[in-house]
Amino acid sequence: RITFPLPMSLLIDSQGHLAGVYRGRLEIDELFKHVRAIPLDAQARHELALPRSGRWCVFPTAKHNLHHVMNDLMDGGYRGDVVRMLTENWSTVSKDPLYSSLLVNSGVGLFQNQQVNQSLRFLQAACELHPQSPTAHHNLALALSGVGRASEAETHFETAIRIAPEDPDSRVGLAAVLVKSGRRGAAIEQLHEVVRLKPHDPGALFNLAMLQLDDGQIAESTLRFDEWLNLQNGAADATLAVAKGFDRHGNLPEAITYYREAVRTDSELVEAHLRLGVALELSLIHI
Repeated sequence: RITFPLPMSLLIDSQGHLAGVYRGRLEIDELFKHVRAIPLDAQARHELALPRSGRWCVFPTAKHNLHHVMNDLMDGGYRGDVVRMLTENWSTVSKDPLYSSLLVNSGVGLFQNQQVNQSLRFLQAACELHPQSPTAHHNLALALSGVGRASEAETHFETAIRIAPEDPDSRVGLAAVLVKSGRRGAAIEQLHEVVRLKPHDPGALFNLAMLQLDDGQIAESTLRFDEWLNLQNGAADATLAVAKGFDRHGNLPEAITYYREAVRTDSELVEAHLRLGVALELSLIHI
């Protein structure tokens, strides 16, 4: 029987079980030490928990639940501390598949903070630890694409799609890579599949329509643009965006139709008025 002091910290795992009891404040260094101690035998745990160290600690929990706790810590503003501990314990972290989700979460945050090299290291390790994780491959592909490594990004997007073919996000990423490499037809195929999976995804519809327009598929792009505008409730600025797309490609009749619709929807949309006037003048010159 233990009498707990005040103040104290209670560590609760993702299943609501008591994972640790600490005298005073819980330091993240302690948390990592205890995660690493999970596989130890009962005697080793007992030695770790002796009161002489200034704390009591119990481990009636599974190791993977403590990893969920660390993910929650990252989401709660302790990302820097978790990244530091992952780096300092790399020899252990890089060999344990249970760290995969932590590495992905950390890698995404590092990339957002423009710490590219460390981000790629974490995400590549996550893919190696859990090669069947579509999330790990998807996020590594995004990072690789972001630094211009298109060929590698394509490989990891394709791996994510092979593992989770019904998840549209990697198809969107792959389409973007394909467009950059000049393979517009292949990108259109990927976006067609995205629209099949998510027929009301406005981003996929708009991007598909623009690619079809670039590819000269006027009827198909018009159909997709109209579907997209329906999702935007026919907003004037959305209609203007469509008109500008056709205008940019020299399709004045379609551009004029959408410019007029934008003006009809919002008579105070100055840009639509100006562009409509220019388009009408150009159409008369072309006649």
